[in-house]
Amino acid sequence: MTEDTDNRALRLKTLGNAVCPPQAYPIFQYIAMIETGACVNICPYGTGGDTP
Repeated sequence: MTEDTDNRALRLKTLGNAVCPPQAYPIFQYIAMIETGACVNICPYGTGGDTP
């Protein structure tokens, strides 16, 4: 328990809505794979980059 109750509701709301790095890493990993063309065999987004 904590004795500090200033802005407790706001702090709990902020912590509850936080996205931690392990949650965001797969998203950025797949974006990087698409951009570099590393997922050409498994993803439907082409060869990466801006080439048509």
